[in-house]
Amino acid sequence: MTGRINEFLANSSDIYFYIALASTLFFVIQFVMALFGGVGDHDMSDGDLNTDAADLDATDYHAISDVNFFSVKSITAFLMFFGWAGFFWGDRGWLGLAIAFCCGLVMMITTSLVIFLMLKMQQSGNISPAEMVGGKGRVYLRVPGKRAGTGKVTVNLPQCTREINALADEDIERGALVKVLQHLEGNCYLVEKIK
Repeated sequence: MTGRINEFLANSSDIYFYIALASTLFFVIQFVMALFGGVGDHDMSDGDLNTDAADLDATDYHAISDVNFFSVKSITAFLMFFGWAGFFWGDRGWLGLAIAFCCGLVMMITTSLVIFLMLKMQQSGNISPAEMVGGKGRVYLRVPGKRAGTGKVTVNLPQCTREINALADEDIERGALVKVLQHLEGNCYLVEKIK
């Protein structure tokens, strides 16, 4: 029985080739469709899509536990590298099977991690008014006192800066440091000078 298995494995380069060819063709179709916006890898949870890039930390082991190793792309990568490695080293029997499996496993893990890290870097870019309140910034255009007119303030947030329209109870000159006190309406906020 063992002899038949060894003989089958030693002569299985055609099987490896067809696995490699089919998975490579599927990979190329996925790649072309992704280039033109046809498909994405929807195997990750939606919660991963709005994570700030600042949350990306190599020592964050809890985030690594969220990696999906069984997405369509990672399984395709496994089959593709398993097939090609088996095609080139499959005549070595069990050793060829082990090499093919290890190559496929390494590529599956690598693909899963790359997809996970790319999704972690995506941001929605939307800042809610509540996030602006309490923020600090610098006056870009003078803010008239007594809320008589609007000025412009550049507010520094953890991952970006935003320019807002500002009202103030006292005159604030250009270049002064201010704190956002309250959201009034639209893109308009009440600010005060930091003394």
